[in-house]
Amino acid sequence: MDTTEELRTIRAHVTLRDHQRLREALAGVDHEGWSGSSATALLSFVRVDLVRPLVIDLGLRGAAASQAEATGWGVAWEVLCEPGLRSAVSPWGVVWTAVRRAVLGEIVAARYCTSARKAWRIWSGEVPAESAPQLVEIDGLNAGSIDSAWGAESMSPEFGVVLAPVLDALVQAGWEPAVVAELVERIAATAEPGATQTVAKAGWRPIAEELGIEAWRVRRLMVALLGEPGWPGLIERVMDGGCAVLNDAGARAAAMSTLTQWMRPPRGAARTAEARSDHRRSQRAA
Repeated sequence: MDTTEELRTIRAHVTLRDHQRLREALAGVDHEGWSGSSATALLSFVRVDLVRPLVIDLGLRGAAASQAEATGWGVAWEVLCEPGLRSAVSPWGVVWTAVRRAVLGEIVAARYCTSARKAWRIWSGEVPAESAPQLVEIDGLNAGSIDSAWGAESMSPEFGVVLAPVLDALVQAGWEPAVVAELVERIAATAEPGATQTVAKAGWRPIAEELGIEAWRVRRLMVALLGEPGWPGLIERVMDGGCAVLNDAGARAAAMSTLTQWMRPPRGAARTAEARSDHRRSQRAA
C-alpha cells in the first residue's frame, strides 16, 4: 500500500484527530519504527491535515509557506518522538502548540531577515530594529485562534505571543518540553494574567489530577505564570517588559521554584532572589 492509499485508509476508518487514535498510531510506530508504514501514514496525515492548514491559516504563501511547512513538519516529528507525548492528556494539543510556535518563528524571522530567536527579541523590543528590514507584514500575527479539533483550548492573543519564550524559560529550568507545553496550555486557557480570580478558583487541582503531575508543581506553575495580587507572573512580565525580563534573577527563581519543592513558592523565591541581586549590586557599587 503506497502513502496515498495509507492516508486514505486512515481518513476512511480512523478519526486520527482523536487523542486515543493518535496514541494507537504512536504505539504502531514504536513497534515498527519510523521507517514503517504506520509512521509514514501518521507523518503524511500530520503534514496534510495539521501543518499545511495551519501555515495557510496564518497567511503564508509561496516559498515562505513551503519553508514554514517544512519547519513545522520537522518540529511535529520531534514532538511525536518524545516519550512523554504517549501519556499526555491532549497529545494533539501539544503537537499543535509546538507546530504553531515554529511557524510563527518562521514568520517573524522572515520579517526581520534573521534567526527566529533574534527576530523574537527584535519584535518584543528587546533588541533595536532600526537596521532590520521588515520583509512581510505581521500585524495580524496574534489574531490566529487555536483549532479546538486538535485538542487545544482558545486563549487570548497576548498569550500566543508570550508563551513561546516563557516555555523556553521553563524548559531551561528543567521541565520536560512535552509535559510543560501541555501544562502551560491548560493553565493559559484557564485564566488571564493579572486577573482578580485566585489560584484556587483557577482550578489547579483538577489539572494536576488529569495530567498526573504533583499538585504542588501545578499550583506553583500556575502562580508563576499568572501571578498573585501585588505580584505579576511571568506572562504579565513578558507582556510589559519583553522577553529580557525572563533573564532577571526573580523570574529565574520563580521558574526554578516550580520544580524544586524545598524552595519558597514563586513569589517568595522571586523576591528573595531579587533582594540578593540588589544586595550584590549595591556591594559592587560601594
